[in-house]
Amino acid sequence: MTQSNSQPQRSSAAGALLVSGPVQVALWLIVVLLAVNAVILLLRPGDNAAWAQPGQAAAAARADTSGVFVVPAQFDKDLWGAYLVDTRAGTIVVYLYSPNERRLKLTAARTFVYDRYLENYNTDPSPSEIAEIISKARLIRPEQPGGTDGGKPAPGPKNE
Repeated sequence: MTQSNSQPQRSSAAGALLVSGPVQVALWLIVVLLAVNAVILLLRPGDNAAWAQPGQAAAAARADTSGVFVVPAQFDKDLWGAYLVDTRAGTIVVYLYSPNERRLKLTAARTFVYDRYLENYNTDPSPSEIAEIISKARLIRPEQPGGTDGGKPAPGPKNE
């Protein structure tokens, strides 16, 4: 029984996938098009975005926002809107888009300034339960040398 030329074959020597025929032509076409795309992106005059470091791009984005972020959100299957977060004022606002009226509606707004000081509100398991579980686990299996935390307790309000 012979295999057709368009079927992939495994090379026994290196375990590489060998293809021939139309599949090989398609793969080479993809490689060439990707290379052309990369060259065009890198050689565009006056555009150095391709060379920008990720940290620089993030810093530039933060500098332009003045602490205000708009985050699009999908609340349900056909229900869209946006969160507006002002980190300097400590507020969050929720808008829903009403497609029938073709407008945004203010749905909720609140400050989260004081929320940040809560340590255990409506959470399960509580932070103290998690600390107890970790303590018990360390008694059974002490932290190995070279572990991620070196056996130290996690930073928290009582351990800082």
